[in-house]
Amino acid sequence: EFEKNQLFFCRWCGTLHQHSGSCSGPKCKRKEALIPVYFIPLNESGALGSCESCGQRGKGFAGRFIEPVKALRAITVADVHILAQNMINALRGPRQKVIVFTDNRQDAAFQAGWMQDHARRYRLRHLIYEYLRQQTEPSSISDIVEHLFKLLKADHNLAQVLAPEVFVGRAKESYGRTVDNELKYFLRIALMLEFGSNFKKIDCLETWGLVKVVYKDVVPENEWIVEWSNKLKISPAELADGVSSLLDVFRRSRSFHDEKAPIFSRYWHEGDEEIQRGYLPLFTGPNGKPLGPKGIKEHLDPSDNKTWLAEFASSGGRTMSQQFVGKWGIPQELRPQFLGSLWDFVANKARVLSPVELQGNKGGQLPGTAGSYQVSAQQMAIVLQQGRFRCNTCKRIHTRQTPNGACSAYNCSGTVKPEQLPEDNYDLQILNLPFSMVA
Repeated sequence: EFEKNQLFFCRWCGTLHQHSGSCSGPKCKRKEALIPVYFIPLNESGALGSCESCGQRGKGFAGRFIEPVKALRAITVADVHILAQNMINALRGPRQKVIVFTDNRQDAAFQAGWMQDHARRYRLRHLIYEYLRQQTEPSSISDIVEHLFKLLKADHNLAQVLAPEVFVGRAKESYGRTVDNELKYFLRIALMLEFGSNFKKIDCLETWGLVKVVYKDVVPENEWIVEWSNKLKISPAELADGVSSLLDVFRRSRSFHDEKAPIFSRYWHEGDEEIQRGYLPLFTGPNGKPLGPKGIKEHLDPSDNKTWLAEFASSGGRTMSQQFVGKWGIPQELRPQFLGSLWDFVANKARVLSPVELQGNKGGQLPGTAGSYQVSAQQMAIVLQQGRFRCNTCKRIHTRQTPNGACSAYNCSGTVKPEQLPEDNYDLQILNLPFSMVA
């Protein structure tokens, strides 16, 4: 299919040709073989209409066309940040400094702010990763929060750099009880954002293939897992990974709840204190309007609002859960019974899905959301791993192998394959080295 969208490039003069062979440029005409290159044709409006890999089509929204892929481009501030970070790490001395010159004050202000924010987010991930490497058992979000709090409590300067939002307008000479509580709340929100990020986010510990989330009782030894693995003729480990992968999709699609920081269980607006203080960003959709929370129900009632609720299993068989499970190779006649039993397992027995009240603009429950569930942060933990799994069609990264190699993305027919971590990935390299922040 790509052959019709193929040209040939001369490495010497840069001329593009419609034929292979040698260069026919009037001032070049070198005899070396041309390099084949491929291009993706645009539609009549100059936009990319569909993805050449998975077939996903673009869509119109709010009067504009949204392409199915995101443009990949380098920005100067990112390149400068990497160079400065490496130089700071190489110096390893007290109060090391790097001076960066820019053309104007506006560019300098932008670079300083971007680099500082970028560096502190990486530093936070570095501290999380260091802690997990020292553990022999899975660590809960509360475990990580307590560890980070103790580090920042002992190092006031580090706390000021990593969590400046907590200390704005507060006394600097000591930690009060209020500041302690605020710091723990800030750290908990940061971890919820880290492990509630969507699959498109490329800079997080899960996407890098360094950690994965495990869920209470979703293990090969569980009685329910063993029973259904025998019925479905797949191994208990494979079934446990499949159920965990489904829960990963819910968690990373904003159906994620924490009792102490329920940031995905309510509407947020610009005037909310957490937004004003910079504890979390304002969640907005493509139209710029605030995004609401998202819950899950086994079956939707006529009075339920589909804007805020996703259905686990419908009579039409078109839900994400039904489609994903359908790719596991389960016989058609067993799927309804399995899905019903699976909901009972994750919602009632393991209680990985917990009942939540989705809150609206002015507090109180959103209309049409009674009986909704979200993945519970209290029923999960984080463990280290080295490796990841990528779909060969849509390129979605998974943290575990799925049954039958099924991709968890909706309408994707690709196969999930194991992938080694790239040795030349800067993000991975910096996590395994002593880290000094560009502040």
